[in-house]
Amino acid sequence: MDTLLIEALQLLFPSQCLLCGRSYTPDIFPHHGGERWAPVPLCRTCLQELEQELLDQGQGCSICGSPLVSEQNICMSCRRHFPSLPSFRSNTPLFLYRGKAKELLRWYKFRNRRDLAPLFAYLFAQRVITPFGIQLTLVPVPFRSAGKRSRGWDPVETICRILSHHYGYNVAYLLKRRGNRQQKKMTAAERKVNMQKAIVMRRRRRHLSAESYYLIIDDVMTTGATLQACAATLRDNGAEKISATTIVVD
Repeated sequence: MDTLLIEALQLLFPSQCLLCGRSYTPDIFPHHGGERWAPVPLCRTCLQELEQELLDQGQGCSICGSPLVSEQNICMSCRRHFPSLPSFRSNTPLFLYRGKAKELLRWYKFRNRRDLAPLFAYLFAQRVITPFGIQLTLVPVPFRSAGKRSRGWDPVETICRILSHHYGYNVAYLLKRRGNRQQKKMTAAERKVNMQKAIVMRRRRRHLSAESYYLIIDDVMTTGATLQACAATLRDNGAEKISATTIVVD
């Protein structure tokens, strides 16, 4: 649909902000070429408050990215979950899993608000991918097959498709997940066992370049078991320069 027509319709029929419920005329996200294409389902006040929740990149734990309190370099949670360094260099989260970011992610994942995907893609592009300053291969964490069938879509894959189609980034669907249980209610130890050998390459015996930079993308980092499993699989197939990014760290 033509952008001017979209704007005209939005003026005639204001939207309701997803978080506060107030009527508003939405902003429209630009992609890398400057063309505006996706309306933002939040009012400017909520957008500004959400922006205040964004984490300062490079200021937190060197593994998970969460803010440090009294620790140095590595938070206490990662010291427990990673007795040795993980297979990825570090995770760069956009938010902590609290406040408006938590509410927004729950709308996205559990209430099927796919119109939030452009917002998350935009933030990944501006806050994480562009600052790298190098050519990256984006690798989405694969969704459970049962979860995708029941939900009808893959939240992380949806964001990655936007990063590819509207921002021009290289996305490679290198990984797949073999049948394993949902992790949401598992303990840290159970998550670790559950993920062992659960992530495999889509193509067997695929050799990845040791010189390429790979950025794993997921929605949430909790214990890091999923990111570790993905990174270990990439490393087993030749990759050496591996980092990660998530919408939130919990």
